[in-house]
Order: sequence, then C-alpha cells, then structure tokens
Amino acid sequence: MTQSPQHWVVRAGQGSISSLKKGYRHYPNTPYYGCSVQYDPHVGVDELARAGKFKNGEISYATRPMLERVLAAIGYTMQLIKTPGSGYHHTLMVLYAGGNGIIQLPDDAAKAIHDTFSRKPNPYPVP
Repeated sequence: MTQSPQHWVVRAGQGSISSLKKGYRHYPNTPYYGCSVQYDPHVGVDELARAGKFKNGEISYATRPMLERVLAAIGYTMQLIKTPGSGYHHTLMVLYAGGNGIIQLPDDAAKAIHDTFSRKPNPYPVP
C-alpha cells in the first residue's frame, strides 16, 4: 500500500496545522523557508521514515502530486529542495502562484497540507 515508490513526502508527527506553521521556518545557511520533510521519488514511506530517524510515534505522508494539487487549488505552488539533514532531508517550500517565496506559512496552506496528509504509526521510531 504505502510501500511502493510514488513520490512520497513524509513528515514526523501528526502534521497538524499548528505544527506545520511552527515548523515552517528559515533553513540555516540557505535562502529557503519551509518545513522539514523526507523525500525521494524512488523511496517508499517506511524507508523515508527510517531514514528520517524520527522520534515521533506517528508520521504524516502524502504524495508530491497530491500536495501540489491541493496547494494549486488555493493559489500556491510548492518546491522540494534538497537540504542537509538525516536521510533524504528536503525542505518543503510553499510559494505564491507567481513564484514568490513565503516566509510564514498561511493558515489555508497549512490546512490544505494537514488535510492531505495520511497518518500512521512510525514504523521505525528512534528512542
């Protein structure tokens, strides 16, 4: 089910609106603002969770196309930028449709991401 590679995006925790907004910040030593996620177009959900070394008991996940669609429906685009970190670390950036970056995640974008994520127990929690 969630094991076949389908451009999965995985985030630690429940992906709540508040955690997405709080976690959306400037990535050190880069020009990027966004949320930390695990992403690789050829890797399944469980392997992304393992590589992320998440302490959380739960993970949130969705496919990149699903996230792109829901954000586009409310006037945003997104980018996944490879940034330093454990595993397949990327920064998920939300942009205005014209391509301008966002430094504080808007409520409607946070809700769209939250509503799109599925959740499940973290198969590889790190103590």
